[in-house]
Amino acid sequence: MPSKQILLPSHRDLYYGGSWHRPKSAGYYELTSPGSGESLGVAADGSAADVDAAVSSARAAFAAWRNVAPLDRAKALRRFAAIVREHARELAMLDAIDCGNPVRAMVGDAEVAAAQIDFFAGLVTEMKARAFRWGPAG
Repeated sequence: MPSKQILLPSHRDLYYGGSWHRPKSAGYYELTSPGSGESLGVAADGSAADVDAAVSSARAAFAAWRNVAPLDRAKALRRFAAIVREHARELAMLDAIDCGNPVRAMVGDAEVAAAQIDFFAGLVTEMKARAFRWGPAG
């Protein structure tokens, strides 16, 4: 089994808009292993202001994303699914350390997540532009 120190994330802030951000107001909270009671370090505690910043960032990114061709969207999602599969054991170990769940079950969860991402990658190519309004209603 890899060292817990190697598995624990080095970034503890919030990620949105393509970069890491310190929490705007809530700060950080201590994470404790349910199995051993030992500290797993801290995690950012997002506030409503952090959610607003992330939503604003997502809205800004949508302006470019809505012009990405469906096949390119599907390709990006399939690459994401491959990354999840590639790191399934590592993700499972993180979940096991944090939640106390069996690693085998968490590997299965990572596989299910990758399968769902692949499903939506396939669904992207089935969407018809006329069926959706890509922007604010009005």
